[in-house]
Amino acid sequence: MSITAADVVMSPLSEPAASLPPVEPPHPRAEGGRRDFGARAVLLGTAAAVLVVLVGAWYAVSIMLSTAGAGFVLPMPHEMFALGSVDLRSAELFAAALAACLAGVGVFALVGRLSTAVAGRRAGRTP
Repeated sequence: MSITAADVVMSPLSEPAASLPPVEPPHPRAEGGRRDFGARAVLLGTAAAVLVVLVGAWYAVSIMLSTAGAGFVLPMPHEMFALGSVDLRSAELFAAALAACLAGVGVFALVGRLSTAVAGRRAGRTP
Protein backbone atom coordinates (compact mmCIF):
# COMPACT_ATOMS: atom_id res chain seq x y z
CA MET A 1 0.00 0.00 0.00
CA SER A 2 1.35 3.43 -0.88
CA ILE A 3 0.78 6.77 0.84
CA THR A 4 -0.33 9.76 -1.19
CA ALA A 5 -0.35 13.43 -0.35
CA ALA A 6 -4.07 13.23 0.36
CA ASP A 7 -3.43 10.68 3.09
CA VAL A 8 -1.00 12.89 5.02
CA VAL A 9 -2.82 15.23 7.37
CA MET A 10 -0.89 17.93 9.19
CA SER A 11 -2.18 18.73 12.64
CA PRO A 12 -1.61 22.29 13.86
CA LEU A 13 0.65 22.57 16.87
CA SER A 14 -1.25 23.70 19.91
CA GLU A 15 1.90 24.61 21.85
CA PRO A 16 5.44 25.45 20.75
CA ALA A 17 8.08 22.78 20.62
CA ALA A 18 10.02 22.24 23.82
CA SER A 19 13.36 23.05 22.20
CA LEU A 20 12.35 26.59 21.21
CA PRO A 21 12.33 29.39 23.78
CA PRO A 22 9.12 31.39 24.09
CA VAL A 23 9.01 34.52 21.95
CA GLU A 24 9.02 37.71 24.00
CA PRO A 25 8.25 41.10 22.53
CA PRO A 26 11.14 43.59 22.59
CA HIS A 27 11.28 45.86 25.60
CA PRO A 28 10.57 49.50 24.78
CA ARG A 29 13.27 52.03 25.60
CA ALA A 30 12.69 54.09 28.68
CA GLU A 31 12.31 57.87 28.47
CA GLY A 32 11.35 58.06 24.82
CA GLY A 33 14.39 56.26 23.43
CA ARG A 34 17.04 58.49 25.03
CA ARG A 35 20.38 57.00 25.91
CA ASP A 36 21.57 57.10 29.45
CA PHE A 37 24.66 59.01 30.55
CA GLY A 38 26.94 55.95 30.57
CA ALA A 39 26.20 55.04 26.95
CA ARG A 40 26.83 58.61 25.83
CA ALA A 41 30.07 58.77 27.84
CA VAL A 42 31.33 55.58 26.22
CA LEU A 43 30.42 56.81 22.75
CA LEU A 44 32.01 60.23 23.19
CA GLY A 45 34.99 58.81 25.09
CA THR A 46 35.76 56.42 22.25
CA ALA A 47 35.60 59.19 19.67
CA ALA A 48 37.83 61.43 21.82
CA ALA A 49 40.35 58.61 22.26
CA VAL A 50 40.54 58.07 18.50
CA LEU A 51 41.05 61.81 17.98
CA VAL A 52 43.86 61.89 20.56
CA VAL A 53 45.58 58.91 18.92
CA LEU A 54 45.36 60.50 15.45
CA VAL A 55 46.69 63.87 16.61
CA GLY A 56 49.45 62.10 18.55
CA ALA A 57 50.45 60.16 15.45
CA TRP A 58 50.41 63.42 13.46
CA TYR A 59 52.78 65.01 16.02
CA ALA A 60 55.04 61.94 15.97
CA VAL A 61 55.36 61.92 12.17
CA SER A 62 55.86 65.70 12.10
CA ILE A 63 58.65 65.50 14.68
CA MET A 64 60.35 62.64 12.82
CA LEU A 65 60.18 64.55 9.54
CA SER A 66 61.44 67.79 11.08
CA THR A 67 64.45 66.04 12.65
CA ALA A 68 65.21 64.51 9.25
CA GLY A 69 65.18 67.99 7.69
CA ALA A 70 61.86 67.62 5.87
CA GLY A 71 59.62 69.44 8.33
CA PHE A 72 57.98 71.38 5.52
CA VAL A 73 56.29 68.19 4.26
CA LEU A 74 53.95 67.80 7.24
CA PRO A 75 53.74 70.76 9.65
CA MET A 76 52.69 70.22 13.24
CA PRO A 77 48.95 70.38 14.02
CA HIS A 78 49.09 73.63 15.97
CA GLU A 79 50.94 75.26 13.04
CA MET A 80 48.35 73.95 10.58
CA PHE A 81 45.45 75.45 12.53
CA ALA A 82 47.24 78.78 12.80
CA LEU A 83 48.10 78.81 9.09
CA GLY A 84 44.81 77.25 8.04
CA SER A 85 42.61 80.11 9.18
CA VAL A 86 42.09 81.81 5.84
CA ASP A 87 39.91 84.72 4.89
CA LEU A 88 37.01 83.14 2.98
CA ARG A 89 35.67 86.47 1.83
CA SER A 90 37.68 86.38 -1.39
CA ALA A 91 35.57 85.12 -4.28
CA GLU A 92 38.32 83.08 -5.97
CA LEU A 93 39.12 81.10 -2.83
CA PHE A 94 35.44 80.41 -2.15
CA ALA A 95 34.88 79.30 -5.75
CA ALA A 96 37.89 76.99 -5.62
CA ALA A 97 36.73 75.46 -2.33
CA LEU A 98 33.21 74.95 -3.71
CA ALA A 99 34.54 73.36 -6.90
CA ALA A 100 36.76 71.00 -4.89
CA CYS A 101 33.82 69.98 -2.69
CA LEU A 102 31.55 69.36 -5.66
CA ALA A 103 34.25 67.38 -7.44
CA GLY A 104 34.75 65.24 -4.34
CA VAL A 105 31.03 64.56 -4.04
CA GLY A 106 30.93 63.66 -7.73
CA VAL A 107 33.82 61.24 -7.40
CA PHE A 108 32.25 59.56 -4.38
CA ALA A 109 28.89 59.30 -6.16
CA LEU A 110 30.54 57.76 -9.21
CA VAL A 111 32.48 55.24 -7.11
CA GLY A 112 29.31 54.36 -5.20
CA ARG A 113 27.32 53.86 -8.39
CA LEU A 114 30.01 51.71 -9.98
CA SER A 115 30.43 49.56 -6.88
CA THR A 116 26.65 49.08 -6.71
CA ALA A 117 26.58 48.02 -10.36
CA VAL A 118 29.43 45.54 -9.82
CA ALA A 119 27.79 44.11 -6.71
CA GLY A 120 24.48 43.80 -8.57
CA ARG A 121 26.07 41.92 -11.43
CA ARG A 122 27.75 39.56 -9.03
CA ALA A 123 24.39 38.84 -7.43
CA GLY A 124 22.82 38.21 -10.85
CA ARG A 125 20.82 41.46 -11.05
CA THR A 126 21.28 44.20 -13.58
CA PRO A 127 21.17 47.81 -12.36
